[in-house]
Amino acid sequence: MKTRHEAHQSTGETTVSAGGGLGSGAISLEGVSKTFVRGPTEVHALADLSLRIDPGELVVLLGPSGSGKTTLLNLIGAIEPATKGRLIVSGRDVSSLAGADLTRYRRTQVGFVFQFFNLVPTLTASENVEVVAELIGPDAARRAETALGLVGLGDRLDHFPGQLSGGEQQRVAIARAVVKDTPVILADEPTGSLDLESGRHILGLLRQTADAGRTIVLVTHNSAIASVADRVVQLRDGHVVDDRHVATPLPVDQVAW
Repeated sequence: MKTRHEAHQSTGETTVSAGGGLGSGAISLEGVSKTFVRGPTEVHALADLSLRIDPGELVVLLGPSGSGKTTLLNLIGAIEPATKGRLIVSGRDVSSLAGADLTRYRRTQVGFVFQFFNLVPTLTASENVEVVAELIGPDAARRAETALGLVGLGDRLDHFPGQLSGGEQQRVAIARAVVKDTPVILADEPTGSLDLESGRHILGLLRQTADAGRTIVLVTHNSAIASVADRVVQLRDGHVVDDRHVATPLPVDQVAW
């Protein structure tokens, strides 16, 4: 993992000035809205939202179902486009990307960790990570083994998902995100289907990843998890209703939910 002082090389996408600290891992949303059309009805998932996330922050997005948390994550990850507004990630104006530039952004700038691990059941742990590593560069098998070692699964490389516990499967999912070496990792309810011990382990890995310099944006409905974050942003009806820094994040082993 790179430290927060090491910049990633430019990949050729549309970029904006890195002035004001908009370097690797920085996220800036300026007046961003997202509207879904459901037949004759318009659903405003995000409404004129402005937010700045600094490199290396572990930011927890809190809020009830329908508050816009996952939509915000999907916009940062370029899974969905914003209806209006400007979104800049690591100096790249995501709102303007298309075609090959958009694909390159998804591959090189953001990694995803989901609640349901999305592993291929017929591939081993190592192979599940390798298929992602191969998209980024050479020597995929070695890089996959290194990533799995980082999450404590160096002795489970040849196990299939069905032979792993839920917590171990989520660690494979984190290794899959880590192997891309992206400045931003987006985690959507990564502990939602895990028991307390496994959930703590996953939070610990994400905390370590942020401490190593990557920006982590973690969506949850569980306010207890927010105690390990550097910052907590609360959403309601597509608006930011609270945004606070955590003076002293709680050690992961003290989190209970």
